[in-house]
Amino acid sequence: MNLGDFLINWIATAPVTAVPYALAALGLIVAERSGVLNLTAEGLMLIGALAGAGSSLLFVGHPAVALLAAMVAASVVSLLFAVLVVVLRINQVIAGLSVVFFCQGLTGLIGTLAKWPAPCSACASARSAKIPRRLTPPGSASPCIGFLRSSPAPR
Repeated sequence: MNLGDFLINWIATAPVTAVPYALAALGLIVAERSGVLNLTAEGLMLIGALAGAGSSLLFVGHPAVALLAAMVAASVVSLLFAVLVVVLRINQVIAGLSVVFFCQGLTGLIGTLAKWPAPCSACASARSAKIPRRLTPPGSASPCIGFLRSSPAPR
């Protein structure tokens, strides 16, 4: 595969990849025109994709059910954002980002509990690789202290 083939493939797949993000941006523009700073678009797409993929695995051959499940799941997350902002009067930025982080964690948890495969073999082997106990520096169990105190393993 030479550079010309790469560029042609990249240009051909760019619109397909960009459409979901363009639709999410369009929805955010409409929401911002109404005065709502809704930063939950990524979380809504994650939850919708998870619900759509899960329901398409359960109901094979029924794409309308998968689409409906994705819409319902994203609507429930939108309702969560609305309750946080309108009822509990939380800042829109804080509520939006917390919903996105919640959705990222929830989709990862559900994917792990459902034992869905890793996206690629390199990711699966990296997750299953174990660091020997003797090479682990003291304090590395803590994410902050371990990051600050870690040093290259002795040879």
